[in-house]
Amino acid sequence: MFASFGNSIKGREQLWKAFWLWGINGNIISISLFFLITHFFRKDEEYAFLAPLYFAIAQIFYYVISMVMIWKCSPNVGLGRKTISYLSRMFVVLSPSIFILIFSLEYYILLNANWK
Repeated sequence: MFASFGNSIKGREQLWKAFWLWGINGNIISISLFFLITHFFRKDEEYAFLAPLYFAIAQIFYYVISMVMIWKCSPNVGLGRKTISYLSRMFVVLSPSIFILIFSLEYYILLNANWK
């Protein structure tokens, strides 16, 4: 699994692994962990602000790395599938707006949630 991560960063992995395994699933897990960590640290007043902030920085860092993986692995789709390669690069270009929307929704839910 970690070999696949290293190969994806170098652009040697197949596109589907970089896209689905590290891009989509990795970011879904990252968002889920953000909500869990925020929920547990919200009870502790000392870490109520810092823990979500540090995790948000880590989440942004992972997002950037996963988009670089997808970009570098986009030529690795096989013969006659250049359209998929171009679509994956278009996804990388357009995804920051999607990421900003999801990230702002996370904080909106976080700020307006009634955690008891």
